[in-house]
Amino acid sequence: MVLTRPLRKKLTELNPGLPDEAYDDAVRQIVAMTATQSLIATNRDKYNLIRDGVHVAFRNGKGERVKERLRVLDFIHPADNDFLCIRELWVRGDL
Repeated sequence: MVLTRPLRKKLTELNPGLPDEAYDDAVRQIVAMTATQSLIATNRDKYNLIRDGVHVAFRNGKGERVKERLRVLDFIHPADNDFLCIRELWVRGDL
């Protein structure tokens, strides 16, 4: 599960000044699932996006196509990242 609003907010903080389409594309790539890909392959791909950044393409103010790698985590100031851990509870009758 990905909390998309906090993710998008962090993307804009770490990568300021880009058009909305760049942030939307990055969020889409992070949350997208491929039915034909194994869970292990999906986890590896998502890990790479988080570690290395998300490649996006967009048009700048001059109409030129620009490619950027958006950072997802702040490795320089780790305390500035938000982490949320939850424990999923199953209550009888939820199944």
